[in-house]
Amino acid sequence: MGRGGWGLSHIIQKRHEMGYDDGETFVTEILARVLAEGELVRKVGPPHAQRAILEYENYRAVLPLTEFGEPKTWLLTAYEIEPKKK
Repeated sequence: MGRGGWGLSHIIQKRHEMGYDDGETFVTEILARVLAEGELVRKVGPPHAQRAILEYENYRAVLPLTEFGEPKTWLLTAYEIEPKKK
């Protein structure tokens, strides 16, 4: 993985560099749970650089609400490719 990655690849790379757990597992399991089940505890920063702080158990996620000073909506989605039949 190259240096200077963005988004999830950046998180995975940093966790590897710092000697933490497997970065891929962190993103696919822990970060996904924080985003899905976490509570919005506050918004921080000036209007042109606001961030939302989500917390779940002993984890925190920081989501930027702007990009280049403009409001930004981040769409995170996941779904089963082949839904299980009932």
